[in-house]
Formats: sequence, C-alpha cells, structure tokens
Amino acid sequence: MPNPRLLVCDTDALIQLFLTKDSTRKLIPLRVLRDFYEIQPVIVEEVEIEIRSSKTFLNQFEADLKKSLTSGTISLLDASAFLKYVPSPHARSVFASYQGLGRQYYRYVDRGEAYTLAAAVTLNEPAMSNDFSALEVLDKQGFALPTPVLRAFDLFTFCYQTGDLVEKECDSARQDLIRFDEGVPRSFRHASFRDGLESFCPRLLDDAKPTIGLAPTPTAAHKSQRLIKRK
Repeated sequence: MPNPRLLVCDTDALIQLFLTKDSTRKLIPLRVLRDFYEIQPVIVEEVEIEIRSSKTFLNQFEADLKKSLTSGTISLLDASAFLKYVPSPHARSVFASYQGLGRQYYRYVDRGEAYTLAAAVTLNEPAMSNDFSALEVLDKQGFALPTPVLRAFDLFTFCYQTGDLVEKECDSARQDLIRFDEGVPRSFRHASFRDGLESFCPRLLDDAKPTIGLAPTPTAAHKSQRLIKRK
C-alpha cells in the first residue's frame, strides 16, 4: 500500500504538538512525515479559525500556526487545494461533497472535528485527532471515519521508532501534556514513555523498522495500524 498523501489534522491534536514543540524540536513529527515520507500535514479552514482563537489558549498558537503554514510544514486544505488532490474536472463536485458531509458531522460534533474528519473521509486519507468522544458519537451514528485516526502520541511513538526522536524527548512531551492537563492515552498517564509503550498500540509505523508497542488486534477501522515507507 502506498503512503498516504495527506494527514488531515484536527485542532486538539495539533495544539498538543504546539504545546510540546520545545520537547520535540519544533514539530519534528510533522516535518518527518512531510520530508521523509512525502505525507503533507494539512488543516481545513475551520481548524485554522479554531487554533487562531482557541477557547482555552486564546491566540497563543497563532504565531506557531503562521510559521508552520509559511514554511509548508502544514498546508491549508481549502477549495483551491482540492485541485492538487482531485482530478480537476471533479474537484468542485468533490469539494461540495466534502462540505455536505462536514455539515452532517457538525450536527453531532464540533465544527473543526466535523470538517477534519469529513475531508479525510472524502479524500480517503488518515486524520489526526484526540477527540475520542466525538469519534465514538459519529461511529455510533453510523458515519464513516478515516482509516486510521491518529493521535498525537502516534506521531511521538512513530518518530521514536524511526529514531527521529529519542526516549527523553518523547517522555518530556508526555510530561508537558500532563502538566497542561491535556488528554494523554491511558498507557502513558501514570507511566514513563518507555514503560507506557509496552501497553500502547501505535497506529503508525515504518514497516522497515523493528516494531514497537503492542501488536494490533482486530478492532474498529479508525483504530487500525498503518505501515508506511520512508522515501
């Protein structure tokens, strides 16, 4: 299976990466995906708005977002960007379908989450989100979800597996998120990064590297494990 073209990032998970940027050397996980795996991290316009005016963090991450968009670490997935990923004769209709799906999801979950997941489903690409409750709600309603939906910790563990982050950096990121009272997977709440990894199933791995964490078990598609190749 070829690598995904995109990783569609939701507000909550992206904020966790911004919060840990000092521990993970300025968004190394996103830059590794872009530079070495040719997977472009993207955000929809609704997420851009949410990050610029977060209810919890206000405009704390506006400078980080602007820098990331300017450097290309993150790209904006707007109507014109769809032309890059959908054959031009169909781009308008596909974008309209995405908008319609986003409106359906928005009946049940927050706006950024709704349009992030809708974009990933429409383009058949993975998403990144930590909003477990939203995913559960949409799943119970019978809506399609991206395959898989990554968490911020899937990027930390992935970069640890590839050697782009060391254990100390990943554990510092874990401690940062706990200090900020951010959601952390159960495996890492009361254990170091190394110890927590023993009971954590990463959803993203390099298939040429030794595997880490728990082996995947049959489960919901959005919790599945994706193997990718370094280019």
